[in-house]
Amino acid sequence: MNSSSKRKVLSSDEWDFRGISKPETWICWSYEFAREAVRMHPPLLSPTTEWRAGAPTSFPECLEYLRQRPFTPIGGWFGLLSPEWPDRPYLSIEADERVSRIEQIRTYYATLPASPIAAFLRNPLNPVKSRVDWDLISPMLEDQLNCSPDKMSIPNVTVGEGADQVSTVILQLDWSRGRTEILRAFGDLLTKMEPRDAKAKDPRGGGTELDYRTTELRALGGWRIKRFEPSISDCLGYYDLYETIGAYYKAEEKAGNITRKYFVSIFSDKKRILREK
Repeated sequence: MNSSSKRKVLSSDEWDFRGISKPETWICWSYEFAREAVRMHPPLLSPTTEWRAGAPTSFPECLEYLRQRPFTPIGGWFGLLSPEWPDRPYLSIEADERVSRIEQIRTYYATLPASPIAAFLRNPLNPVKSRVDWDLISPMLEDQLNCSPDKMSIPNVTVGEGADQVSTVILQLDWSRGRTEILRAFGDLLTKMEPRDAKAKDPRGGGTELDYRTTELRALGGWRIKRFEPSISDCLGYYDLYETIGAYYKAEEKAGNITRKYFVSIFSDKKRILREK
């Protein structure tokens, strides 16, 4: 990387996500791609702005306000409750402050009943909507099934680590097979899916969901560098994210597709977006 101090370059907070810790990966991914989504389609920011208009200023008070006025924001709870979003990048927030906010969100989340049953019986089978953002997860499951329908019998997305790990799967139950056989099949599924060494493999092969999110964050960084620089050759001269010009073009395509598919199309009026393209 060219170390010239006179030339203006894009802040590393905007593109270098290589040092993000695993517990922060999903949060950073949602925060940053949501920033791109509202940049791509500004009306997507309106629901967050309206919710924030009546919210208190302190982070703990905002969490209590969220309890009273539940809301599914495009930038996730971290983005919603962080005044820096969407103007400032995730990495511009001090690491200790990020960790503190994440812990506060986790503490708040632990107080929410996963379902009317789980609230009293601690049932591990919780309604999908209460544990994950279904709108975000379902396209990922669909992608897995479409990639290799002959091999992919049980698409699944696993997020979190350790005690916080949650897997989302799609199951089709053939009740004609009988309760005993269904229970046996479900036991076999648990054996295959149960995380080993806290690394649940992504069925597409070769990595975990966190690995894919990390790769996508890298692509987002490449897209931003390419957009910032007046010449594509400068991407190689002043940044060490990718080694070839072609890689920056591929990063642009990948990050743009993710932004449109998982954020713009989900959190907006799809018919209006299609007309504007």
